Amino acid sequence: HWAGVQGKRYSVLMPLTGDVATHLENQGLVGGSSGWSVFQSVLPDTPDKAVAIYDTGGPPPDQTSGTRHSFPTFQIRVRAAKHGYSAARSKFDAIMNALNDPTLYIADDAGSPTPTYVYCYPEQSGPTTFYDENERPQLVGRFRTMKPETA
Repeated sequence: HWAGVQGKRYSVLMPLTGDVATHLENQGLVGGSSGWSVFQSVLPDTPDKAVAIYDTGGPPPDQTSGTRHSFPTFQIRVRAAKHGYSAARSKFDAIMNALNDPTLYIADDAGSPTPTYVYCYPEQSGPTTFYDENERPQLVGRFRTMKPETA
């Protein structure tokens, strides 16, 4: 899973969306008593206060340096209740801050020197905003990671 604290070691058992969801849960931003539900690759009509995480591909893997790194990307979509832009923006900003960590180094629980993800950062300065048919704000942002490939 994605480590909630820099330097801890966790095993990788999920795709990127699961790792990100776990990281956000560990930060207290979704799930539990946060009041915000988290979903992977889908955003159901309910509940209103929801965060969805989507895989979005990414650029081709590095084929030239011998490092075999890939650069998977993902999208975060934050939705709040009708006319709840302030709540959605506050949650989006908190998630962006939790994920914008160029020093995040996550290794597996076996102590491997190869990290699961070397970094994560946003690909934009703020969210793209739109409203759904129920007048609920949805704020969207894309993030990039770097992941060393194993042989």
